[in-house]
Amino acid sequence: MFIGVLSLEIRLHAVYSLKEKRKLSNSIRHKIRNKFNVSVAEIDRMDDKTVLNLAISMVCNEQKRIDSTLSKALATVEAMTDQEVAGVNTEIFGA
Repeated sequence: MFIGVLSLEIRLHAVYSLKEKRKLSNSIRHKIRNKFNVSVAEIDRMDDKTVLNLAISMVCNEQKRIDSTLSKALATVEAMTDQEVAGVNTEIFGA
């Protein structure tokens, strides 16, 4: 069994309130969750309107499938928003 985690840091340049940030975050989270059947959560710096940190995770018995799904999720996030994806970190844990 393998667990994959994709952490994203998205710099928000055209967001001026926490309400706008929350709207963008909810949109991204729901679309990624529905399209790829993964868990998505906003993590860290929730009160900072200039940065959105998201974690996308999944559990699977194939490391290759986790790699593929998380790569596609990253590409989808980048295509969905015109904001800058400043940091990406992928980790896969397993036996």
